[in-house]
Parts: sequence; structure tokens; C-alpha cells
Amino acid sequence: MFVEGIVLLASLSIPVPAGIVLACRVYSFYRLFSKRVGSLSYYWLGFQLQTPQLAKLFPGYVDLFSFLHLWRVDARLQLR
Repeated sequence: MFVEGIVLLASLSIPVPAGIVLACRVYSFYRLFSKRVGSLSYYWLGFQLQTPQLAKLFPGYVDLFSFLHLWRVDARLQLR
């Protein structure tokens, strides 16, 4: 019983902090793009960021990065 407890605690030392870091990054992204995200929930946004190909198949998909192409075009026009 003692060995199993040590193995359990040792095996959780990597996934738990990694999950916390991922949740913090998604939350900071959620706050940064709050106007663009609109009514999407935090969990749906996290799902959409982790698996964008699968999220495109569901209704309610919002393309968060479509405006980046417009910024690139504007930057090129300003350089000319």
C-alpha cells in the first residue's frame, strides 16, 4: 500500500502542473480576446484551442484567428 501511494504521487507530479499551466494560458487568452470570443464559454474556447480541426465540425465554431490575415495584409501595404 505504501509503494502504490508513492508511485501515485510521483506519477501526478507532471500532469497536474501541466494542466494548471494550460488552464492559465487558456484563461489569459480568453481574457485577452474577450471581445472577439463573445459568448463562447471558457471550456468551449479551451476545447477549440486544443483541437481546432474537431471544433470546426461542431456548431458554434468561431474562427479566432481570421483577423490575423487582415493585419498581415495591412502591414504589407504600410511598408510599401
